[in-house]
Amino acid sequence: MNANIFLLTHKCGNNFIQDIFKRPKSINPLKRILLKKSSLNHYASSYFELTPKQTLEDSAFKKKFINLRCRNFRVEDTKLLIKKLDPQFARFFIFTRHPATFFRSATKYHLRGNENWARERKLEYFDNQTLYETLHKCSNFGEQLIVGMTHFGIKSGLVKNWVENINHLKKRKLNYYQIHCDELWQSKQYIKDFHKLISHGGFNIKYEEIFSKSPIGRKKLKIHSTGEFLKNPYDDYDQNALDFYKMNFNEVESILNF
Repeated sequence: MNANIFLLTHKCGNNFIQDIFKRPKSINPLKRILLKKSSLNHYASSYFELTPKQTLEDSAFKKKFINLRCRNFRVEDTKLLIKKLDPQFARFFIFTRHPATFFRSATKYHLRGNENWARERKLEYFDNQTLYETLHKCSNFGEQLIVGMTHFGIKSGLVKNWVENINHLKKRKLNYYQIHCDELWQSKQYIKDFHKLISHGGFNIKYEEIFSKSPIGRKKLKIHSTGEFLKNPYDDYDQNALDFYKMNFNEVESILNF
């Protein structure tokens, strides 16, 4: 079985991949096993989604080709998935962003309060306040950035997941590609290269299907987007936020080649 495995996280390619395969809002992602061709485009029959708490039915792995979106996978989750694949026929795409841009985007997005979990889930490391409450108690954006880095970077470990997945795939000598989302959303050439990489093993997708789902191919940004990828990485970081970032993520930034 040939496969594209998309390893991605919150604010880092998540909606982009869903848009390419045209997931309808009526389908609950926690219950979805296979997206039927009748309700989607002709790429959808090969498309599946997973989170670390889900398992994919064995029938999916009997298909000639699958496109699998894996959200927030730790390296332990990736190792378990690899056992079900023919890894030599799979291509793994690890979606990454410049960590400073990623944290700024996630922070600004959650200031909106659009996510139920961020408004309802009490977090011990924020004195049993929600992420949304903690963000709005800050006196300035620098403090809010530190809250965002604490939650998404230190406690949730999303950036660490990028690094550990890359290191494991590299160690296994598997076909992996680090995708720089900030380039994928702004560069036509980068999109062309990505298109070539995911078109293999009998699976072909039109370049236009990918280009039209990237911000560069849209007339305006989607509502969930913050547009932070258009700025310089350290814009809006005051000295305290920048010091916190450098202390905790400078090495990771270097490892990811940003």
